[in-house]
Amino acid sequence: ERPGCGGHLEAGVALDPGEDPVAMSAEVGRAGGPVQWVAGSASALGARVLERVGAQSMLVMQLGAGPDEHDRACLFAVCQCLHPRAWAAEELRLFQETGRRLVDAVTRLSVLRELRRSEAYLREAQHLSRTGSWAWSPASQAFVHWSRRRSGAVGLDQRRVGPSLEVLLQSIHPEDRATWSERVQRSIRERSDFDVEYRFVLADGAVRHCRT
Repeated sequence: ERPGCGGHLEAGVALDPGEDPVAMSAEVGRAGGPVQWVAGSASALGARVLERVGAQSMLVMQLGAGPDEHDRACLFAVCQCLHPRAWAAEELRLFQETGRRLVDAVTRLSVLRELRRSEAYLREAQHLSRTGSWAWSPASQAFVHWSRRRSGAVGLDQRRVGPSLEVLLQSIHPEDRATWSERVQRSIRERSDFDVEYRFVLADGAVRHCRT
């Protein structure tokens, strides 16, 4: 607890400003930049927020939404509890830059979270449908993605990213290798999709039918 804050502002504790968050975001968003609420000269809404949180001054800006998307925005704020304060131009610039970096960080985290969720859905879908996926780079002549389901289907080590093209070709049934290789090379030359059915021969001699 900081002296003069009256116990209102504590790390990790949700803060209820006692106001409609959309109305707060709308007032701040209309400013197009940081808004300074100072006791004695703040707007009616700003004065109520200051009283609610026990601050003398507050610097606040809108994050992550357009001017008409107040219901989707977040507010970033710093408070001065001991006495009224007006922030200097350089302080405002640093505050804005910090806000922009926060938006970038939150956006990256959101994208990463969505990517992980999508990957989990894909793994579940592949498990239920008994399918697998892979990606191969002609430039590096290597697999850049090889799903565990794909490895299990063809009897390869699931801990590896993917086999070399030579190892993969050797695991294909001898009668199907030429067709598989020709379809792959044609796809690379023409930059087109390919659809080919072939057989894998597992280490124990069992044969599995695949379609790529």
